[in-house]
Order: sequence, then C-alpha cells, then structure tokens
Amino acid sequence: MSIRRICVSWIVVATFLVGSSPPAFATEGLRDSLTKIAASVGKLLSARSIDSVSIGQFSGPPSFASASGPGIRQVLTEEFQKLNIRVKRLGAPFGVQGKYFIHQPPGGDNPQFRIQAEVVDANGEVLAALNGTVKIGENNSEGLSAEQVTFTNGRTQVIHDTTDAGDIADTLGATVDVHATEQRGEIGNPKSVIDSFRRPTATIHKGTAVGASRSSPFTLEVLVNNRPRPVKLVEGQPFVTLKKGDAFHLRYTNNARFATVVRFLLDGINSFSFSELRHNSGHRQGESRYVRWLINPGQSITLKGWHRNNKSVDEFLVTNLADSAAARLGSPTGVGTISVCVQATWLKTESPPADEIQVAFSKTPSAIGFGRRLEQIAAENNEPRKYGRTRAVITIRYDKP
Repeated sequence: MSIRRICVSWIVVATFLVGSSPPAFATEGLRDSLTKIAASVGKLLSARSIDSVSIGQFSGPPSFASASGPGIRQVLTEEFQKLNIRVKRLGAPFGVQGKYFIHQPPGGDNPQFRIQAEVVDANGEVLAALNGTVKIGENNSEGLSAEQVTFTNGRTQVIHDTTDAGDIADTLGATVDVHATEQRGEIGNPKSVIDSFRRPTATIHKGTAVGASRSSPFTLEVLVNNRPRPVKLVEGQPFVTLKKGDAFHLRYTNNARFATVVRFLLDGINSFSFSELRHNSGHRQGESRYVRWLINPGQSITLKGWHRNNKSVDEFLVTNLADSAAARLGSPTGVGTISVCVQATWLKTESPPADEIQVAFSKTPSAIGFGRRLEQIAAENNEPRKYGRTRAVITIRYDKP
C-alpha cells in the first residue's frame, strides 16, 4: 500500500510534498490488496475478450459510518488502467462492486480487515460461472503478515491482516491515538481502532481543534471564511456542521518536537487524487506523484483544497453531489469524513524520535467538490527520509446537507 515538505501559505512557512514511496496507508495502504483484486478480475475479463469494466460502490460497516468507498474506487481505477482495462461509467458489460469490514475470527484472535468484491453483469447478477483461486504469499515488504485472495463464484475476498492499525483507522474513519496504544504494548492491533469507537478518546481544544487524545500533540481544524468552525462530539466522535455552498480549508498543527508527514483524506479521497503531476513510467505509472505533506515541528499547514499542481489548488467546497469529488469516484454515504493520518519523519542521517516505536516488517444530495482555483505554492522535498509508524488518525465527520 500505500511525502516531502509542506507549505501552509507563502507568508507562514514553506510547504513541501512527499512522494508515494513506502510506507503507505489507508486506501493507499490497501493498494496491494486492491491490485490483486484488479488482477483477478482482469484475468476473468481477458478470458472473455472484454477490455472495459464499471466500478460500483464499496460500502463500509454501517456501525462505523465510514466513507472510504470513493477512495477505494480511485485506487481500483488506477490499477485497472495499468492493465489496459478501460473504466467506464456507463455501458460496460461487467461491473465490480463490494464492501469492506472487520471480521472477528473464532477463538478471540485479533480482528482482520477484509475487502470483498464481486463481479456482476449488466443486471447486477453475480457471475456464478466464474471460478478460480489466487493465493498470495504470506509476507511482503509492506507489512502484510497474512494475505490471501480467493475468487469463487464471482466473488473476490481479500483477507488483509495488517501490522499497522493506522491502515484500518484511516479506512474506517476513526479518531485514535495509535501511538499511545502501541506504547502500552498493542503494536498494530486492530482492536485498538474498534475500541476507539466504543471508548472514544477524541478531544476538542478551544471548541474547534480536534485531537486524537488529550496527550496527542496533533490537531485538525475546519476553517470557513478563514475562521475555525466549531466542532462537537456526537457519541464521542467529532462532528462539524457544513452547509451546501460552504468553501472550507483544513488546518493541521504539529505541536510535537519532530517533523511529521500527513495524508489528508476527504471521504477516503486523497487530497492529491486529482493532481496533474503523475508518475509517467514504472509500476506507479498513472498514480499521483505525491501522497503526503511534510510539516516541521511547531508548525501548521492550512490546506486550501485539492492539489492541482505546485502553484494552485481547487478549493474544498460543499456542493451538489453531481459536481462533487465523490461523484467522480463513487457515491458516498450520508455521512462524510475528513481525516488526517500522521507519521513521524526524519532524515536518513538523523536518529528517529526517542519514543518512536520501530517494528521489523515481514513484508447523498451533496458532498465535497471543487471550488475556486486558489494559489498554494508547494515545493518537492527530495531529501532521503525515513518514516515512522502511524502516530494518530484524526477524523471529523459532517452530515451531508
């Protein structure tokens, strides 16, 4: 699955971008699994001399009100394009749809994050005639400890047993102080993410800034007309009120003593998903050149919108569903999510933060759309860097007007 420096604004601090090198996370963190789903579907289409497919909705567990489906569709679209399979909104003979959820194995083992996909015909019927099995090796460099892909009766299931709880927190839209749970010895345990919904730790500072816990040094704010919008806790989860026509910016603040890299997700869609700057060759061909932003210690970044290039962004805007970013990548649920995923970072010539936990890996009617084109100057940071484990995920939900 799946950063360079940051620029808040010209006046405050330089903004830097960091690329898509490992480690990655969230829907990007799920890319390895989604790549295998695309490959297995591609073989079935090729056997029938079909070169196009439609991608339907990928829904999450209702109890978590997650909204990562559009981001999953975006990654699948890129993977199908690498296989020279056209993704059509209308008219493809077959389609792919699915869901993602948490599975608790019998015997009390750690929960597993699973993605299920199915191939359907134009009538929405699952293709029962398609049978086959694809088995994947148990270890790889992305930290997947046990992954298997099966394709039976038209359904593909990926068991994604990840060693980084940040993958699951990001995708489910959790607000969780991952670092605090790992300091207690729960390294990579997905249970900590589920517990964050049952026993929330989200904290609101001065009515507007959301932190993963009282001790976490990272906060996220939603700004409308350059003023922080009040946030309230609903069943322990942060909610902000946004109405149709609201243009907004996101302010992330790093109060730690070390640099961090962050990924901004809106309804599971990376803020770089619509960037004009893409990889032109290699195994990442067609993917965005950047994935994350770099924020130095004691600094903030105010992200104004969807990255287009290193001089401008398209402002985040609550708009008609037909004009929204989610409409391009799949229909969202009635609840939207705005998230940041935080990691520590340091130069390869430097030592990691003293508390860094290091683990050896084995291998509806409206939504957020595009507003005005605004200036936001960013520079690419090419310094050789290392990245730590996910420290925190902060998610603010909003009801789609």
